[in-house]
Amino acid sequence: KGFRSLKMFQATWLDTVVVGIDLEGIDHRNNGLENWEKISEVGVSYFDYRDFPPRSASTPRAERLSNLTKLITSHHIIIKRWRNFDEVTCPARYHQSTGKSHTAMPYHCMVAESQFRTHEEAISDIDRILRELSTRNLTDEEREAGKTRTVLVLYWDARMESTWFHDMGFNVRAYGAIEWDFQKWKPFRSRNGKAKTGGAEAFTSLGVCLKPAADGKGALHNATNDTFAQVVAFLRFMAMTEEEWTTWRGRIYHGQFPDSLEQVDLKWITKLHWEKNQELRPVLPAGKIPEEVEDIEDIEDAEDAGPVVVRHSIQDDINRGLTAIDADVAPKEHSWAAIVCKRPGNEPKTTSAWSPSASWSPSTTWPPNTCASSSLESPAWGWNSTTTLASANDYQEPPAE
Repeated sequence: KGFRSLKMFQATWLDTVVVGIDLEGIDHRNNGLENWEKISEVGVSYFDYRDFPPRSASTPRAERLSNLTKLITSHHIIIKRWRNFDEVTCPARYHQSTGKSHTAMPYHCMVAESQFRTHEEAISDIDRILRELSTRNLTDEEREAGKTRTVLVLYWDARMESTWFHDMGFNVRAYGAIEWDFQKWKPFRSRNGKAKTGGAEAFTSLGVCLKPAADGKGALHNATNDTFAQVVAFLRFMAMTEEEWTTWRGRIYHGQFPDSLEQVDLKWITKLHWEKNQELRPVLPAGKIPEEVEDIEDIEDAEDAGPVVVRHSIQDDINRGLTAIDADVAPKEHSWAAIVCKRPGNEPKTTSAWSPSASWSPSTTWPPNTCASSSLESPAWGWNSTTTLASANDYQEPPAE
């Protein structure tokens, strides 16, 4: 029954744009600040199944899953006001009294180059991303019929995101997106026997392990690293076999306890983005308390907040062998929010290292989205629900099985 439900899950979301959104916040000076002001990072990662070339029977499953992860597009924003506050400079007194370090890791993004933006600019960027994704890779027939894509927005414990969007007056569903708190999915809750599973525990159980950064401080609690891991975890479920499901889920009644899956191959992620982002760190004299940055004039290098290069996906970097932008091959510059996808009719043909001739054509016929099928009986796993706001009932212990 469990795996049949997973197969239904896979069929439902196969033709979907999956978007992970995550926030991080400062953990000092709680007095006098509104909740929305405390947000210090915004991370966005997304994957579109229509970007991936047709399945090849000769490609091993593990390699195919790794190839999927290379097509995830990620963006990382450090809120300009808090750019001087990190795990080294944060002046919160409880760090000294408790020995606990600053939670957020703003300069540890491993899958995108960080950009400095204001809260308002970050909201504008998310709005443009969701608008562009709603019309991304449409077929000619879909465009003529006025249809839009199914966009699924993932969170991991949506309380901070829901509160921030509410306080900023932003409607995530304005372009038809579906919101889902991935952490509350029943398989996580019943497998682990608790209402809330931490991201690190859940992702590791699925074999989603980002390499620790070069300084050994780990990769999570960076907003974009977190969203990347969320999307990879989602893709792991979408590609999961019955054998893998049984291994991960376990069969408690038969004494077979859950086990972690083999690690997803993410060796293609190098230190290049991490090293570049480390160069953005604030350098303060010993004992100097960091100051807020209010206006663009306060930024020593004002061009930090200016135009940035936006690429179609990390795979483009890999194909070009890149880290630095070559003048001969550099893409056009856009504002951060000028999303990578082109307007309908101007879709660039994309190639990949594992299938050089593969490309997506706007005339391709895709199966209808099964999410709207009246014959689909959604299992009681919670993935068919669009409710994300947390309540006391959301975190009750799951019934014993």
